[in-house]
Amino acid sequence: MNIAVVLAAGNGKRFLGENRNVPKQFFEIYRKEVIAYSLETFSKNENIDEIVVVTNLEYTKKVQEIIKKYDIKKIKGVVAGGVTRQASVYSALHFLRTFYTATDNNIIIHDAARLLVTDKEINDVLDGLKTHYAVTVAVPLVDTCVESEDGVIMGKAVDRSKIYRIQTPQGFKFDTLVKAHKIAQGLGDNEFTDDCSLMRLINEPVYLVKGNPTNLKLTTGDDLVIIKGILEERGYNK
Repeated sequence: MNIAVVLAAGNGKRFLGENRNVPKQFFEIYRKEVIAYSLETFSKNENIDEIVVVTNLEYTKKVQEIIKKYDIKKIKGVVAGGVTRQASVYSALHFLRTFYTATDNNIIIHDAARLLVTDKEINDVLDGLKTHYAVTVAVPLVDTCVESEDGVIMGKAVDRSKIYRIQTPQGFKFDTLVKAHKIAQGLGDNEFTDDCSLMRLINEPVYLVKGNPTNLKLTTGDDLVIIKGILEERGYNK
């Protein structure tokens, strides 16, 4: 079974600052909430069986309203997240463990703020999970990269052929991901910024599949301008 976990519990403080009165996952672009874009993509993907949405407790009702508004299918549950991304993912895993224990279940973690995700990224991650325990989409850097110790003076160049930008979706075998989270909890380490980083704790290699540069994360106002342009090309402003 392939279960998507869509993370929508962050506050997105860098996005539009004081001009924003809701978390960015609920900001509307072309009259549709950011979270609705990725939820529709996962819902319509024929390889995804179920979806769990993680959000702040105060926004669970709003998420449920969005699910109903867009007739999102395959929803297994809407669960309250934690104070960190890592805690939010574990909340979803804890919820799912009341239903499933089979080792052959796949968990696909995705950030709601990456609203431009397509079936290709989702399916490529699922294909990778046929032979690996941890998979992520990644995009190679195309710009020249340098080090700088003070952010002012340029240092030595970095070999960009070895540098990748990690995106979501990220996929894991259910038991592998639970194991990594439990070890992190035992160590008192709750600041991992993504689940692929957690794999280091259990020495599990993460397989890279080619990502899409347009799979942007809505973080700043500049991202909004680019994302709007891509959505226009896809016909969402009609």
